[in-house]
Amino acid sequence: MIDGSVQFQSAAIFFGPGKFWPRPYGRVRGSHGLTQDTRSLLIDGTMDAVLNQSPQSAIMNCVRLFTNLRDRRDPKVGVEATRSQVIFRENLP
Repeated sequence: MIDGSVQFQSAAIFFGPGKFWPRPYGRVRGSHGLTQDTRSLLIDGTMDAVLNQSPQSAIMNCVRLFTNLRDRRDPKVGVEATRSQVIFRENLP
């Protein structure tokens, strides 16, 4: 297993209405964060999926939350919902 990766316990990945991609032994290999390394692993088929989030958005949400607390406002004012992407070889940006 690649360092830092996880194995999702799933029999298939969903690719759209009624379309599934079966995997041997019912496992899907994935990781967190799209980098040059994980991109290469997706392209060559070693990895099946990457979960990606924007670190800048997470940091800005933390700054907003603590600013709201300092200013005695509701902590979630202006804090955006966390956005996540699931990236497969077929939808690499």
